[in-house]
This record gives sequence, structure tokens and C-alpha cells, in this order.
Amino acid sequence: MPTYDYQCEGCSCIIEQIHGINEQPAKTKCLVCGKILIKLISSPSFVLKGKGWADTGYSKESPKEPTKESPSDGKKP
Repeated sequence: MPTYDYQCEGCSCIIEQIHGINEQPAKTKCLVCGKILIKLISSPSFVLKGKGWADTGYSKESPKEPTKESPSDGKKP
């Protein structure tokens, strides 16, 4: 599930909440002052893991050149 950042409009504290994309936030009021929380725009919080993935999201291996098949009779076209 994604992590979302919310900022209080009263005391400016920032709260992280984990909930689904289609779900409403569990907390809509600040725990410190009781004012409304506003959703912040933040970077995505996922990482591609596994063999062959670099930090940029592209494979570490370079693409291979397409091979040209030679005719089976050995003659050039």
C-alpha cells in the first residue's frame, strides 16, 4: 500500500499514513492541535528490486544486436 504525507494547516506538523488508493485517510484531524490535515504531493515510495535493474529503472545489460541469419545453403542473397 502507498504511503501518503499529510500536513496540518494549524501547527504545520507532517503525518505519514498508509492506505489504499481508493480508501479515505484514517486520520483527518491533527493529533496535536485538532486542525484539518491537507494531503501533500510527494514522490512515489516504491523501489524496483531484482536482478538486472539499475537505480534508473533500466536494465544493467545492454540490448543485444539482432542476429542476421545466414541462408542454410551457404549462398549470399
